[in-house]
Amino acid sequence: MIGIRTRGAATWAGGKSSAASSSIPTRVQVGAAPGGGEPLGGGFARVGRGCAGGCAVGGGPEPGGAGGGPPGGRGGAGFAGCGGGFAPMSAEPSPEPSRLKVYLAFAAIYIIWGSTYYFIREALDGFPPFMLGGIRFLVAAVLLFGWCMATGVPINPGRDLKNAAITGFLLCLVGNGAVVWVEQSIASSLVAIVIAVAPLSFVVMDKPQWKVNFRSWSVMLGVVFGFAGVLLLFSDKIAVQLEATEVTPEFSAMFILLLGILGWPAGSIYAKYHPASIPNIVNSAWQMLIGGLCFALVSVGRGELSVVEWSTIPMSAWLSLAYLIVFGSLIGFSAYVWLLQVRPATQVSTYAYVNPVVAVLLGVFLGNEQFGWRELAGLLVILGGVLMINLAKYRQLTRRG
Repeated sequence: MIGIRTRGAATWAGGKSSAASSSIPTRVQVGAAPGGGEPLGGGFARVGRGCAGGCAVGGGPEPGGAGGGPPGGRGGAGFAGCGGGFAPMSAEPSPEPSRLKVYLAFAAIYIIWGSTYYFIREALDGFPPFMLGGIRFLVAAVLLFGWCMATGVPINPGRDLKNAAITGFLLCLVGNGAVVWVEQSIASSLVAIVIAVAPLSFVVMDKPQWKVNFRSWSVMLGVVFGFAGVLLLFSDKIAVQLEATEVTPEFSAMFILLLGILGWPAGSIYAKYHPASIPNIVNSAWQMLIGGLCFALVSVGRGELSVVEWSTIPMSAWLSLAYLIVFGSLIGFSAYVWLLQVRPATQVSTYAYVNPVVAVLLGVFLGNEQFGWRELAGLLVILGGVLMINLAKYRQLTRRG
C-alpha cells in the first residue's frame, strides 16, 4: 500500500546535487542517480572543467549539470552537477587517502543524499514548497560564492551565464521543484523510488547516443524494466483514477513527478553538450543562484509570502531546511567532488542504488510512511533496470580497456 502524505505540508497544496569531478579530464562511466538525487545512467562523462554544476534532485546529488556523476561533465549524465574541485590539482601524484576519509565521504553521499527526501518532507511542515526551494538554493549559492571569493576563484560567468541559467532552471526548478511539490501529497519514500528511474530517461532522451545506447539488449531491457517499475508503483492510483469522475490529487502529483524525471535528464543533456569554461564550483553556484531565483519568482507569484506565518514555523522545519543547505548542498557536494578525485567513478556512482533504500528506511521508521509489497517490487524492478544499463556500460569500458 502506498503511503500518502496528509500532515503539515499538505496544507500548501492549494495553490528536491551538486557534484563535481577532478580537474583531470578523464572518461568515466556514470551510474544512476537519486533522487534525489543524483549520476544519470547510461553515458560516459568527462570529468573536469567541462562538468556543469547544478541543482540535483531532492535526494540525490545537489545542483548539477550533466555528466560525471550526477549531472556533470561533457559527456555523461547525472542529477547533480560537477562541482569543480575546491583546489587546483597538483602535477605531483597525491598520497593515497586514508580509508577513514574515504568511508566518511561515501557515508556522506550514501546517507546524506538519501536522507534529503525525508528532510524535504519535514521542512514542508513549515514552509510552502517554492519558498523552501528558493531559500535552500539561494543560501547555498551565496555560501558557494563566498567560498570562491575567499579562495580567490573568479566568479564572473561570462558567456557561460546562459548555459548556467538553462541548466539551473531545468535541474533546480523543474527537477527539484517537482520533488518538493509532490512530497506534499506523496510519501517521500515513494518519491525516492520513482526518482531512481531518471537514469533510464537519460538513455531515452540522449538522441545523439541512441545508436550506442540501443545497440545493447540489456540497455533496452533496462529501460523497459525501469518504466514497468513505475507503472507497478502507481498501479493502484491508476486504477482509482480510471474509476473516478475527475482527476485525483495523487494522480496529478504522479504526472508532476514524471515531469521532474524529464527535467533532470533534459538539464543534464543540455549541460553535456554545452560544457562550461568557468570553474565548476562557480558554475554550480550560478546554477543554484538562478534556480533559487526561479523558485522565488514562482513563490511570489503564488502568494506564498503572504500566507506563511513565520512565528508558527516549527523548529523541526527550520532544522530540516538547515540540513538541506549545509549537509545536502554543501557537505554532500564536497564529499562527491573529493571522491571523484580519489576513487573510480564507477564506485562513486553506487550511491544511486543506496539513496532510495535510505529514503525508504527514514520514511518508514521516522516518517511513519507505509511500505508494502508494491513499493518493494517497484524498487527492485527499477534498480534492476538501472543495473542492467550500467552493466552494459561497464562491459563496454572493459572491452575498451
